[in-house]
Amino acid sequence: MQPMKDACKVLEFHDNYQIELDLPGIKADDFGVKFQDEGRILYLSGRFQRNLWWDQSQSAPCIFKRKFTFEHQVNAARVATYMKGNILVIVAPKCEEGMWQ
Repeated sequence: MQPMKDACKVLEFHDNYQIELDLPGIKADDFGVKFQDEGRILYLSGRFQRNLWWDQSQSAPCIFKRKFTFEHQVNAARVATYMKGNILVIVAPKCEEGMWQ
């Protein structure tokens, strides 16, 4: 499998974190999101097919994995993910202290 490089931007706002990843060729159902450490760690992973740059008639399996660690706990039940063109956007609302879900 070939590794995938992605462009990533992480923004912190008063009430949420926003992650933007440039993932060309990926559909919304190609990835999964999981949380650990009471909502402070987000794992993003996925698998998809990508055309070979030297031979567009062939494709190869690609995987991606990213880990994001937040200073504040995130409300996993309210996380929203959507695609904006080739950009995967994850909006993770912060929890009030002691309110992880």
